[in-house]
Amino acid sequence: MKLSYTIFDYANAIAKDLIEIGAVHFRPEDPFTFTSGRISPIYVDVRRMIGPSAVRHRLSMIGSSFIYKEIGKENFSVIAGGETAGIPIATLLADRIHKPLCYVRKAPKGFGRGAQIEGLSDEELAEGRKFLLCEDLCSDGGSKRNFIHAIRQSGNIVTDIFVVYSYGIFGAEESLAEDGITLHSMVNAAKLIEVAEDLEAFPADTIAKIKDYVGQQSVLTIPEITFTPEQIEYLAELHKNETDYDPNTMIGVHEELVESSQEPSQ
Repeated sequence: MKLSYTIFDYANAIAKDLIEIGAVHFRPEDPFTFTSGRISPIYVDVRRMIGPSAVRHRLSMIGSSFIYKEIGKENFSVIAGGETAGIPIATLLADRIHKPLCYVRKAPKGFGRGAQIEGLSDEELAEGRKFLLCEDLCSDGGSKRNFIHAIRQSGNIVTDIFVVYSYGIFGAEESLAEDGITLHSMVNAAKLIEVAEDLEAFPADTIAKIKDYVGQQSVLTIPEITFTPEQIEYLAELHKNETDYDPNTMIGVHEELVESSQEPSQ
């Protein structure tokens, strides 16, 4: 392997986890059809990450650090999960970052209070808070608009969406930007291909065909994130209660967690 997979290599580490748990599917000969009707030879089941405890722990650790670095804890007051895949991810992050949690339905329920946002009281919703919307992934951004509309309709604010994975080739970033939304993703299709090639996770001809497909799209690359000594010190303070945290490289922790994630299930 030529790439580094420490906890500070956000995109590499998360892409590696997705591949190793079988969440990444490359099918150039028999492409997938999304609910939007879009055809793609790449399918990523991010929901698989909430299953294995080691992977879930790492997602919580890396995701929260990513949010601190890229969005800033002070720039939102509530974490909201989108129904349904965004709910467990939002829960992990809200616990880690110590923020109030709620979830947003795809549509108001047709009985009782008819609420679309659950977890906050009417009084709390009336405070005009700033939400961070969390989801598992994003393709073209279309499904996110129901959640954005619900949050804004309630009198609250949303300008940022966090996702574990964005395809990065279907124009979601530009489309959401037109609605005043910044999409923050840890991994995109280009990164998945790079890591899959490094790990030799798929046959070479399959990766070549996926590369050709992605090369025909408008790919948005995700820059590697680097840390200053001050930021590393800050993250060490953030995770100080964790006995497995090494603020220097996290290589030992990564290897230990990967080892435990590969234990046979009982």
